[in-house]
Order: sequence, then C-alpha cells, then structure tokens
Amino acid sequence: MAKPRKKSSKTYRPEGELRRSQLLMGYGPGAMIDLLDDAVLIGGLEYWRYLDPTRPAQVIKEPRLTSKLVEVMRALGMNPSSQLWLQAPPECEYDDATPRQGIQALEFPAYFKCQRCNAIAHATDFEEAKRGRVHHCGPGYGKKPAPAVPVRFVAVCEHGHITDWPWEWWAHFAAGKPKCEIPDIRLQEGASGDISEIIVSCQSCKASTKLASAMIEELRPKCTGDRPWLGARDIAKQENTDDHRARLLVRTATNGYLAQTMSALALPGVDDALTEAVAGLWATLGGVQDLPQLQVLRAHVPDVKQSLPASWSDAAILKAIERRRAGAGSSLPPLDVAEYEAFEQAPVERDGEQARRGEDFFARRMRPPPGGLPHGVEKVVLASKLREVRAQFGFSRLEAAVPAPDGSYAADAKIASLALDPKWLPAIEISGEGLFIRFDEGILDAWETRESVKARNDQLLAGFNRWAASRRGSVVFRGVRYYMLHTLAHLLMTAIALECGYAASSIRERIYCREADKRLGEPGMAGILLSTGTPGSEGTLGGLVDQGRHLRYHLRRAFELGTLCSGDPVCALHQPELVHDERSTEGAACHSCVYVPETSCESFNRFLDRALVFPTIGHPDDLAFFEVRP
Repeated sequence: MAKPRKKSSKTYRPEGELRRSQLLMGYGPGAMIDLLDDAVLIGGLEYWRYLDPTRPAQVIKEPRLTSKLVEVMRALGMNPSSQLWLQAPPECEYDDATPRQGIQALEFPAYFKCQRCNAIAHATDFEEAKRGRVHHCGPGYGKKPAPAVPVRFVAVCEHGHITDWPWEWWAHFAAGKPKCEIPDIRLQEGASGDISEIIVSCQSCKASTKLASAMIEELRPKCTGDRPWLGARDIAKQENTDDHRARLLVRTATNGYLAQTMSALALPGVDDALTEAVAGLWATLGGVQDLPQLQVLRAHVPDVKQSLPASWSDAAILKAIERRRAGAGSSLPPLDVAEYEAFEQAPVERDGEQARRGEDFFARRMRPPPGGLPHGVEKVVLASKLREVRAQFGFSRLEAAVPAPDGSYAADAKIASLALDPKWLPAIEISGEGLFIRFDEGILDAWETRESVKARNDQLLAGFNRWAASRRGSVVFRGVRYYMLHTLAHLLMTAIALECGYAASSIRERIYCREADKRLGEPGMAGILLSTGTPGSEGTLGGLVDQGRHLRYHLRRAFELGTLCSGDPVCALHQPELVHDERSTEGAACHSCVYVPETSCESFNRFLDRALVFPTIGHPDDLAFFEVRP
C-alpha cells in the first residue's frame, strides 16, 4: 500500500504494509486504514499496480467461481467483463517496493484536528512536517506547533458512499444558525471520548451543539454519493438521485467496511468429465426431458450405459443435459451442489493411501469405528487436502449483505463495487484440510415432522420476517434444518478447537442445506464442512482431519456446551417472535454459548438456535435433533 506524496524516486518508500490475505478480509478497495501519522482510503482496482517485471500478476483459475461471480455481479448492476478473471494482490516487499508495484491509497479523511486547541480544518490548512501535520494555534498557545491527527468521524451511507463529515456547514445547521463568513470549528471531547460528551462549536459566531445530535434524522446531511476510492473519473455522485441521508461513523468502527467475498473449493474433474460425456452422447441424450426417459436409456442403451458410470446419479446427469440445452452460460452446476456431490462421491479410505504431490482435493470416506457413527450421522469424510479460492467482488458498509443459499444476492442488496470497470477481481488461494459430516436424510425428515419442531419453525420464521422487513436487501428463510446444522457447526468448532491445535478463529464452516424436491428429482443436502487453511502453499498439519475419527467424543463435548449456557434461563427462553431486538434471527443463542468469531461463520452469527440441537431448559426434549447424549 502506498500513499503518493512529493518525494523523489530515490527516497520513495510505502507508507504502510499489509498481508495479501488481509486485502480480501477487510482492507480492500474502499477500506479505511490508520497509519502512524495519517489515515488513508485504499484505492480501487484501477490503482493496484503490477508493473514490476520481476513480480508479474498471479492469475488464479477457478472457472466454477468465476462463472458464479459474473452472474452475481451482473444481477447487482456491476457490469463485470464477460472475460472476468481472478488474480492475487500485488506482491512486493517493504524494502524493495516501488511506485510501479503495490497499491495506491488516498489520504482520508481530509479533515484534521489539532491535539492542543481542538481546531478542525482541511488538511491543507495545516503545515506538513517530517512526522505528520502540525498546527500553529496562535496567541495564547505558544510558538511551538502542536501535532494534528485525522478527525475520527466520517460520513457514510448504506450504499457504501463515504466522504468527510461537513463540519463547517453542520456545526451551524445543527445549532440553528446560518453559516458565518469565517468559520473556526472546534471539536471538544470529554474525558471518556463518548459521543454524548463531544461538543462541536464555532469560535467565530459561538454556534455550538452536541455531536450526538448527528443521530437525529432531520439533522443528518444528505448523502453526496462520493466514492473516492474509484478516483476522479467516478461520476456516481452526479447520478445519485436517492434522497437518503448520510450517517456519522467512527472511521475505525467494525461496520465501516464489510468485505463481500465468495469462495469455491477446487474439485476433481468430475463435472468436466460428466459434461464431456453428455456432449459425446448428445445425439441420444438431447431429447431427454425427465428422469424416467434417462433411466430407460441408461438401462437399455449400451453406449449410454458404458459412458455414464453408475456412480453418477440420474439427477446429476439430467442437470448436465439441461445445462447443455440451456447453453454455455449454464455449463457448471451451483457451487454448493458441486462441492456436496464431490464429498458424497468420495471413495472409502484405504490404509496408507495419501494425496499425490500437487493434488488440490483429496477426500476419503472414513470407515465407521467399532461402535458405529453417532445417531443421525450417515458418513464422515476426511479431506486431507483442500484448495479454496476466495475472491472479493464488493463491500458494504453499516450492515453486511446476506446471500441466498445458492450464493446469489437480491437485486436491491447494497454492495459497492471495487472498480469502475471490473475486468478482474482480487483473490487468494488457501491450502488446508477439512472434515465433512453428512447427516441421515431419513432421520432429518422424521425430526422435521415433529409438532414441536414445526412450532419452533413458526417462531423463528416470525422473528426472521421482522428482521427481514427492516432490511433493504431481501433474504430467504432457510428453515429449521439450516438452523440446526448451523448451530451444531458452531458447537463443534468450539469443541474441536480445544483438541486440534488450531485456534477457533482459524476454523471456518460451510453449510450444505437443502430439502429434497421429489417433483424435480433433486435430492436433499444436509452436511457440514469444517475447514482450516493458510494462504501459503504449505497447507496445514492434519490436526483437524484427525479429529473426525473422534467425532462421538466431540459431539459429547458439544452436548455439554449446548445444553446449558451461563446466560440461562434468559438465553434459553429468548423468544424471537416476540422480543423486538437485534436477536430476532436467533433462538437460544448468545455470546456465552454458540457465537463464534465472525471470520469463522458464513452468516455473521445469525440463524442459530441450540434448542434445535440439544435439550435446552424451557423446551421439550423432542425439539432437539440429539435428544440424548451422543
């Protein structure tokens, strides 16, 4: 990262440095970064430089992910290139960084505050010294200049726009006075720094008001539509016709930048082989419209029988036929379906079998232990080699956009673009391992038909609808099956982290959840993948995979964590359908029992209820999927 200043090329040095993986997890285009004496806003992708011939751009290939990103970005109006590609952030070392390699950043905010007299003014009104800016306060403050620091408040809106808070205009407007000719704005903070103790005043006309009044809707300025990370060519503010108001935000607030990413596992060439086989038999398969027709051909036509192995399900083949009929734009299956089927089709492990060098995906179905698998668990797949490609396609402010189960977003989701003309997206490769748990569909179906579970579904749906009504981007209720799988994943992550050697924040979840559609012949999905990895090429050490052989032990520990919370009975008896608070999307769930670091959760710690997993006080035992200790 480099902030351009007037320095000679011989003495040029970057103003700061970030790991390449950090740029995708919260420090990408549009993010605010604090430096030692300054603050900056990371520039858009047009300002990422790859001009050092010794460090060329590293292109990352993952067709399944790229295809989905194009689909999602077009639905959001981002207009990506049809030839969109992924590449890693610029690579450079601090000592050999040059203006040709790295990331340009904009000085932001542009307003600074004097640490001695509390004056607020534009950066150009302060003198630039060797270490940051300084202010000559004038009579009564001595001759020695005082240090000035970037003001800690900015103006943002839910569309991702960001700009400086209009201090001079607002100080007078909020105080009910006209703007004076020579404003002299001061920001006086109390001992605690709380917003209720901060006074904004003008020394020239004595206008004064509390900064807390910026929370009042009528006193908030109209959003200007600025997107400074996209540079001077951006005309978004000229096209901004929405009459929405900006919000005051502490620039270091955690909701000031929420990266919107999408990831996919690199899978073996099953999809390519299936697509190729269907293409070779197109003269025979082109007229197939339903499962019975396909089943007849597979049973009685030798060429079809030979080219389509029994390991390929009828539903997967029919989807491949439909994708080819629809055209090349639909040539790949959904991300979650492809990954789930890859784990489903994993062969049984064999003694001494290991992944080959350079192999990206190596998963084997674990042989059941002597006591069998726990009730409700159908299979456990140990993935000693996983390669995940994670790409950032946008970001949001104030509140993260929640994707639908298939990874898509509502058309009115507020996600800001990383570039004016997205031709590529930043991505990283994560090498690691994973543990996949597949649940028994029959047992799940029987559990979902219980009256207590149906009643709980209605309660969670009522709370979800209240939460969804307050959001701009429409979201879909995923049902009690997702709530159960998601909550169990959190409890297992906490339990396994105590044994596997990895921190809980380094373990991530992927929930595969879908009810079967018998009309379309689509099987259901009910699986959990817990994975860990590192952006380095070395991968991980196998500590997580080994815990799959002790699943019953970890389920028992999760049972102890989930049946009783230190927040009970308040936590256990939380009623999402009645209580009007931020926990409308949760049942029995809180920071003391099932919440995990948000870097580990795919849904930002929403859609959780431990009463659906294990017996919880105040709820009938048959509500829990695991009624007794595993």
